[in-house]
Amino acid sequence: WRKDPRTGALAVTVTPRPSQPGDPGGQDFREWTPWGPDLNSHKTADGYQILRARPGQAHLRGSSEPPTAIWGYDGVSPGPTLRLKQGEELKVRLINELRQATVVHWHGLRLPNAMDGVPHLTQMPIEPGSSFDYHFVPPDAGTFWYHSHFLSSEQLARGLYGTLVVEEREPVEVDRDLVLVVDDWRLTND
Repeated sequence: WRKDPRTGALAVTVTPRPSQPGDPGGQDFREWTPWGPDLNSHKTADGYQILRARPGQAHLRGSSEPPTAIWGYDGVSPGPTLRLKQGEELKVRLINELRQATVVHWHGLRLPNAMDGVPHLTQMPIEPGSSFDYHFVPPDAGTFWYHSHFLSSEQLARGLYGTLVVEEREPVEVDRDLVLVVDDWRLTND
């Protein structure tokens, strides 16, 4: 494990174990970032976590290649992992720093319709330079994701998504709780 000093994201190098005696094993074959930085440390005085939809860069072809321009929450993809306990209020202020409108849809959550992030149906799109306050109490524990629901084919493909973990009211005994986000990116020569 290592922490990216710029973004705070954790990365892991996966090392296979020998499957048979004599296999070389121990060779690093893939490096990936399973989640972005934890957002819980970036709260406003009124308790909102700030989430910025903005351009960023990611080394999708490896660290030796030039970075790829992306859009991400806080400029990273996947965006920051949001964590709270079941029954606690989620308060997120989305600030749109993109050149087009956007929203956040909270995928798989039971929540008030006005917070669902469906443009022109449950809310108006958040225009560039504007913000919107999302606040609701998720009733169910689980691992969910949040993503843009505006021009989804473009905004999701550019990286506008992240994870939301709603922990049980009473902690579950586990060795380790890891969130892994797997996505494929269409890359061209430019």
